[in-house]
Formats: sequence, structure tokens, C-alpha cells
Amino acid sequence: MIYLDTYDNVIYIEDADHTANYALVLLAEAVAADPWAGTPAGNKARLLLADGTTQDVPFNLTASNAASAGAVTPPTTVANYVGRLVEYAAGTTGYVLAVVDDTAGSSVNIVRNRVSMTDGGSPWLNANNKTIFFVYNTTSEKYSVYTGISAIPNITGATVAKAYQDNGMAVAVYVSVLGSGISTGTQAAKNIIWVNLASYDGDQADVDKGAFVEYEAVVDGEIVTIQVAPIIPVNDPALPAVVFESDWIYGGVEKNDDGFIVSATTFADTQTSSGAIAVTGDIITFGSIGVLFNSSTLFFSVDANGVLGATTASALNGKTFNVTFYTTNEILTAAFCY
Repeated sequence: MIYLDTYDNVIYIEDADHTANYALVLLAEAVAADPWAGTPAGNKARLLLADGTTQDVPFNLTASNAASAGAVTPPTTVANYVGRLVEYAAGTTGYVLAVVDDTAGSSVNIVRNRVSMTDGGSPWLNANNKTIFFVYNTTSEKYSVYTGISAIPNITGATVAKAYQDNGMAVAVYVSVLGSGISTGTQAAKNIIWVNLASYDGDQADVDKGAFVEYEAVVDGEIVTIQVAPIIPVNDPALPAVVFESDWIYGGVEKNDDGFIVSATTFADTQTSSGAIAVTGDIITFGSIGVLFNSSTLFFSVDANGVLGATTASALNGKTFNVTFYTTNEILTAAFCY
């Protein structure tokens, strides 16, 4: 919190306070007097506030510079306030904007629900559910604001990153990142297929459509039944064989006019392991491979009767399985145990 005297001189600035007024400066410029509007010459700033709204305010450059003296790079000029994290307070001669960002990064990754943030693969800062995140999508040229690690999407490869931290805990963070580096983590569960081969019960036949093979499968996170053209199609010898494997996750599929799957593409990020499963905190270990998981992670397992069902990390703990899985931004997205 910033305390001012009656002349807008900074008397005292408290240590990091999650309830203080933090903002990102989007615009800062000197403006000429407008006799028609009756406004004097001065400095104007556009602030992106923690609630996602913007506010245009006049600001006192001299008082703001004095309040920003402790920043890593004091702004000194009006233009240098753009892109800075500030704590703001209304004064009698304009707002005082105290630049607070004291930590920078150049390749920052942030994972939703994960406390630690990294820069270039190395630990950067920690965050919690009070941390304010200002995110600029350089592709859409839009800003978004999130409060807490449970709200922010996954951020990968932010080339501009600034933060205000207190003993390693981020109070406010600003990142600039390509749109392709922003994901919720849930979208990765879309358009993927894992087939439960244990559900195979011989070729089926349809009077009109001919022969096909039927399996249980997970499609887009849901357990469904799929129909696949057999290895040697009866009704169309020109169709390619489709041989699914348990140790692969599949992406896009092609179907014939009867709705039977005739081809599928393997998902390049598929990983496999086998052995005992152990859960410790937010880490699940498949044999010798440990990965982070969260509340969005999907788990499926095949029981002794070959039936596929949804399950949980705690239910898998201590059991032994073959596992096919994949991760998104270092977090386990889905695991298929059989």
C-alpha cells in the first residue's frame, strides 16, 4: 500500500500486499491542454486493472518516479511506464504509479494449478491463488487478467515476463506470449482415441453395411463404442486394414460411407510405461516414470474382465498396469491403464 502526504509525496510503501491496487500500464503519454474541454496539460496513463477493466487516469510523473525508485529499472520518463506492473494510488495532483516489477524472465512457462513457474527450464518464481496474472496474447493482440494458479491457462514460452515477488512468491505477473503458447490443458483431451483391445468380441455383421469390428474406446474423454472396418473387409477389399494397438493413442480417423473407421493416425506425443503405480502428492509414477497430474487429468483402466472404465489416481495407487499416456505442458492429460 502506498501512503501519500497532502502534496502527493510518498511517505511510506508497505511490503508486498495482495490486497493492494496492482495494474499493468497499457499506455502512458504526455497530453496537451484542451481549452475546449477545460483540461490542463499533463500525463495520462491507461491502466489494466486486476478485475480486467481499464481505466484512464492522470498521473504525477515526479511523484511516480520517486515511488518507483526501488524498481529494477526505474522508468524516469512517461513512455517508460508502458508495460510495467504498478501499484497505484489516487493523489491530489494525479495518480501515483509505483513501478513494482523486480524480476524478469525470457522463456517463462506457467502450468495451471502448479505452484512453481520456470524460466528456460529452471525454477523462476512460485505463485498461489492470490497471484494476479496479466497475459498479453501477441497473436490476437488482446489482454486477459487472471487471479490465482487455478484460473490462469497454461503458458508456454513467454518471451516477455515481469513479476513483483515477495520472498520468491509472485504477487503480480505480466507475460507476453504467442496465442499458440496459451492453452487450458483440457483441449488436449479432444480429438484423441484410445482403443480397449480387450473388448474385441469377434467380427460383427450388419445386413446393409456388412462386416465390422466393434471396440470400446475413449474418444474425446468419453467411453464410447466404435466400429472399425475389419482387417480383411468383406464388402470393400480396397479399404486399408486398421490395426489398433494398446500402446498408442490415436488422433484423427477416417470413416467410410457406412461410418466404419478405415484409418487412424497415431498421436506423436504418446508415452508408455509399465509396472507398479505410486501416487505421492500431485505426482503419479508409472513404473519408473513420474509425472505431475491435477484435477483435470483423465484416468481410465481395464479390469480383469476386459471392461473399460473411468478411475482415479488414488484408485490406481499400488496397482500394476501397462500404461499409455500423454502430457500437456508437463501435466498428465490422460492415462490409459490395462
